[in-house]
Amino acid sequence: MTLRLAVAPAIAALVSLGLAAAPVEASGHRPSFATDPGVTINEIPDKSVKHGSRVTVKPSVHKEAGIRLISARLTVTQHGDTVAEGKTRVTLSPGKYKVKTVVKYQWKKEDSSWSSTKRSTQTQVLTITEKQVPRPTPTPQAEVYYRNCDAARAAGAAPVYRGDPGYARHLDRDNDGIGCE
Repeated sequence: MTLRLAVAPAIAALVSLGLAAAPVEASGHRPSFATDPGVTINEIPDKSVKHGSRVTVKPSVHKEAGIRLISARLTVTQHGDTVAEGKTRVTLSPGKYKVKTVVKYQWKKEDSSWSSTKRSTQTQVLTITEKQVPRPTPTPQAEVYYRNCDAARAAGAAPVYRGDPGYARHLDRDNDGIGCE
């Protein structure tokens, strides 16, 4: 046990620097070391929104037991310009963004005190696309034609108003918009 406690901080330091993978016990679980924080910044999934809509994104963080999350903030840039900096949530329009998530946290040490504040960051590309809404195809209206007002009356369509199916200039002699009056 003493050997494990002496080795644990060294392994945890290598893990935090990205020089080693966290060890896995025979049970398949990572052992918890006093210096191994156990904070994971989850990737924000790409989004798709309706035309003219915006989407709100916020940091997604998983923490193991014994972790105290102090803050999770986003910095968002687009085409090199900063859109938002140090925000807990950001509302974005469709486009491609670079999102940096910064998490500050502490973990409970073996002596039950809290560690000094640590910081973890992750940068990702986030794409927000606009859903293409299919436009309804207009149903073609049957062509209605009345040879004369007698035909319009026989079909029960008289009088025929300008804009109605079957209206034609030859049915409206005085050009007032009402045919076969």
